[in-house]
Amino acid sequence: MGFKGVAPNFITYSVLINHCCIVGLLDKAYELLEEMKQTYWPRHMAGYRKVIEGFNKDFIMSLGILDEVGKTESLPVIPVYRALINNFIKAGRLEMALQLHCEIASFPRVSAAYCSTYNALIESLSHARKVDKAFELYADMTRKGGVPELSTFIHLIKGLIAVNKWEEALQLSDSFCQMDIQWLRENETAGAA
Repeated sequence: MGFKGVAPNFITYSVLINHCCIVGLLDKAYELLEEMKQTYWPRHMAGYRKVIEGFNKDFIMSLGILDEVGKTESLPVIPVYRALINNFIKAGRLEMALQLHCEIASFPRVSAAYCSTYNALIESLSHARKVDKAFELYADMTRKGGVPELSTFIHLIKGLIAVNKWEEALQLSDSFCQMDIQWLRENETAGAA
């Protein structure tokens, strides 16, 4: 394209960056991102996200990208943090994921997209037998308006069982069943109307 004098547009750059990340050419993806920044600032957030998602194994390198993203206040940072947190969880770096979560915990409301990250953190903490911290995140998520997934309750219950808190596990299970019945009744009334 460049040889024929045609400059790639934002979509072309995004497709190329995505493909480079998929096939593991992370250095090339970052080069393309740098090129794209010259003409398509600040719409290159999607490019940053793709590059960060590509760093599953080399996720530590993405911290430099995070610093770059943080230089401007015009970019939505939560999607970048979400990608980083999810990659740290996948890589078994729960403490680093929690540190990044703490950095954005000051936001007053939780977007629906970030709820999945809360759920992933709660699941990882439950597996790591850090049930108290998992419940803190659960309380934080619901306080900010987030809606937990069914799997969140299951992981919390499993975490309680893993640390021999059977009574609390039974109480949570019972309260979840009561909530489930309430949701079913609300859906039935909404469907009948």
